[in-house]
Amino acid sequence: MQVVRFRRLKAIMMRLTVGAAALALACVSATCTTEARQTSTGAAAGWTKLFNGKDLSGWDTYLGPRMDDKQQKIPDTVIDLNKDPDKVFTVTTVDGGPVIRISGVTGGGISTVQSFENYHLRLQLKWGTGNPWNRQRPDSGVLYHAGGEQGLDGDFWMRSIEYQVMPGMTADLITILGCVADVHSSPSADGKSFVYNPKGQMRTFSRENAVPNSGGRVARLPSYTNDEKTWVTLEVYTVGQQAVHLVDGNVVLVLHNIRLHENGTTRPLTSGKIQLQSEGSELFYRNIEMQPIKEIPAALLQE
Repeated sequence: MQVVRFRRLKAIMMRLTVGAAALALACVSATCTTEARQTSTGAAAGWTKLFNGKDLSGWDTYLGPRMDDKQQKIPDTVIDLNKDPDKVFTVTTVDGGPVIRISGVTGGGISTVQSFENYHLRLQLKWGTGNPWNRQRPDSGVLYHAGGEQGLDGDFWMRSIEYQVMPGMTADLITILGCVADVHSSPSADGKSFVYNPKGQMRTFSRENAVPNSGGRVARLPSYTNDEKTWVTLEVYTVGQQAVHLVDGNVVLVLHNIRLHENGTTRPLTSGKIQLQSEGSELFYRNIEMQPIKEIPAALLQE
């Protein structure tokens, strides 16, 4: 009986060893799944939920001006901070779990009260069917390192680094107001814009005229595609002046030397609030959570 037990134990240990080795090999690639990274690094511990699943505690809402039938801003109609008469931001249930619903009826954002630095942000997105601004393509964004005055950008959003949220473009970079970042990139096929290319030229992206730049936007890795017809996992790793954008566990864009040009000076930009945009499209966010980190995993930075 003891011999049988020993053989069973030995077989179990061998299976565990093989499994651990396979997992480690899988995580050598920068496109390893989120679940694999969590298991291999012990990242399942230490997560903080930014959405409690019950209400919007810990978040501020901001709504800009209302829009007319031609999607033009109606003067003197800014709704302002923590006022939401049209219930643009609500908590509801989708697919059996709690979500933050953003109707998109009025432009603005819902932002964390707290600012964060050196973290791994993770959340999931699903598009709704509402399209109050009659957009050809659903549109939103996850803004990080957000700060300054609410509504400063277009009367709707804070200055920030934007992780674009749009089918076919999710995780594109948009620099809002004075935010600046350097990205390895190449010209797009039509030569009118730029796309992320780990082997491409390092270019500066900014909308500030005072900053020599290649424009305020760069598209994600062009080889990555997804249909975004169900829940999509969005992730941002950021430490110091670096950041990495992931979609469903795939690295699609890496930012370097993130900084803020403001009042004639430039300084490192390493922290800020998280703001989820309302931009004319209905969508749902769930499992919004964050984990403090001291460094970005090396595998994600291999360019």
